[in-house]
Amino acid sequence: MKINDQKIKTYTPWLEIKAKVAENYPRGTLENLYMNLFEEIPSRDDIGSIRVYDHASHLTESDFPIKTEPNKVISPKIKTLIQNVKSESNKYGKNDNMIIRYGSPKKHVGFIVCMYNYKTRKLYGDIYTEIQNKDLTIDLNKQIEKIMDSQKDDADIPLFKGSKKQSTFVSSFLTKAGVKDGSKTNNTGSINLLRHSFF
Repeated sequence: MKINDQKIKTYTPWLEIKAKVAENYPRGTLENLYMNLFEEIPSRDDIGSIRVYDHASHLTESDFPIKTEPNKVISPKIKTLIQNVKSESNKYGKNDNMIIRYGSPKKHVGFIVCMYNYKTRKLYGDIYTEIQNKDLTIDLNKQIEKIMDSQKDDADIPLFKGSKKQSTFVSSFLTKAGVKDGSKTNNTGSINLLRHSFF
């Protein structure tokens, strides 16, 4: 009788993995940023395609949906913004997932993550997630500011450079953090490892 390997695989709890990564990759690194983003928007290999849009300085927090208020109606302003940004992205053939910054130019209130391009989109449609965690917002803002400073156009910026597929990147930092040790039954994979651990 053939045994299903999935049944004998084990995974370290999410908080332990996150702590190990944080010990090796402090706040402000891409590895730390990836883990925090994954915690907000746990997904398959979809985070690497995220681009940053900074068209929302005229919007306020009240214009955005709140994660803790799922029945709150999305304001006409944000609906128009999302449609315009998505159309602009499609026009240039990018069709990538997005992070939109909102608030004032000097102090951004937060971010909304727009997931358009992911494996089960036909089932769930577009997903919008607002990030309101203070520490995470600060971390995101610092990273985004650093990227924007090196580019002339701040309207469309890739958050993670290089390949849109992040499996190799994730596997590498999980190995260096001591989460992966080469075992064939414990903490196997990379992004699937994070998914199994988180859920």
